Amino acid sequence: MTAPLSFLICPLDWGLGHAARCVPLIRSLLNRSHRVVIAADRRPLAFLQSEFPDLETIRLPGVNVTYPGSGWMTLKLLMQAPNLLLGVRRECRLLERLVRRHKFDVVISDNRFGLFTRRARCVYVTHQLWIPCPPRLKWLEPLLHQAHRRILARYDECWIPDFPGGRNLSGELSHRAGLPANARFIGPLSRFRLSSASEAGAGCDLLAILSGPEPQRTIFQKMIREQAGTVTGRVLIVEGKPDDAAGRRRLGNLEIVPHLPTAELQRELTAARAILSRPGYSTLMDLAALGRNAILVPTPGQTEQEYLARRATGLGWCHSQAQKGFNLEAALAGLEKLSAPPRLPDGADLLQERLTALERSLTPKPTANRPSAVTGQTRVP
Repeated sequence: MTAPLSFLICPLDWGLGHAARCVPLIRSLLNRSHRVVIAADRRPLAFLQSEFPDLETIRLPGVNVTYPGSGWMTLKLLMQAPNLLLGVRRECRLLERLVRRHKFDVVISDNRFGLFTRRARCVYVTHQLWIPCPPRLKWLEPLLHQAHRRILARYDECWIPDFPGGRNLSGELSHRAGLPANARFIGPLSRFRLSSASEAGAGCDLLAILSGPEPQRTIFQKMIREQAGTVTGRVLIVEGKPDDAAGRRRLGNLEIVPHLPTAELQRELTAARAILSRPGYSTLMDLAALGRNAILVPTPGQTEQEYLARRATGLGWCHSQAQKGFNLEAALAGLEKLSAPPRLPDGADLLQERLTALERSLTPKPTANRPSAVTGQTRVP
């Protein structure tokens, strides 16, 4: 049996998707008796604390990025490149302190660019090797691809949460260009597992799951609220705010809840007559795991979500609409015409094989002086 290792798990804090797909990874590490510490910020930190209340957490500040109320998100992010570079340097310095203090063997960064060090084995998790741009900025795609490859080269391994080959979820995001030498497919990562239908019970008529950056998250929630009256039956909105203490609110046939624990959210997803969501990649992995169709409305200007929505719609799996001019009644009619979601192979073995290979490649440091896991939260000095 492999000696326990010490892992630091660090999801990006742009929405909850990166943190949500860390859940099955953390579960796998705990099942293998490893020590796991979570380093995150804002809502992802609150979310993972609620999922794993007994694990030690560290507030690791992210890069403060602003998002457009309209226009191209890609261009907006490029304009903030100096701030992003400064954030990467800050992350590197903070990580060096953390690894020296806590003696981590492995650092797993889910799309955080600056979490690499020679003091530990560093793994970068991403589904997006190719970054799509809006039509007028297509000429930038090869340049962004090369810049991303240089970031990936700083890590010991790059884990792609998808399948290799043609039967995959991410399409050209992970399969368009040749893979880096350190890239490995680990299968889709979903915190949900398909269970018996008898556990679902009666569900709502429409389940709307909100996520992503402001101000678009609030704009979209307002649109759903205004059109909820067109739905016959119960409408449930999950706001994606695990840090919000507000309780469940009712407005006619509409219920609004800040957050649902994984088990309760899975019950709602399994039983709901219709699902409405952003087409984030983590959401698509969850829908595939549960075998559900959905209405997808991309965040305006977010080219990755626009691509994933087009692809899922083209495969006959989901129905998509643009947020501008969104019509809930028409979207529900489109949802009824869909075929069953794609049947994908089981990817659980890919992750377990990768973890086994990682364990075998590492010679654990002596454990006598290593601090034991401590419940609670610490702060980076």
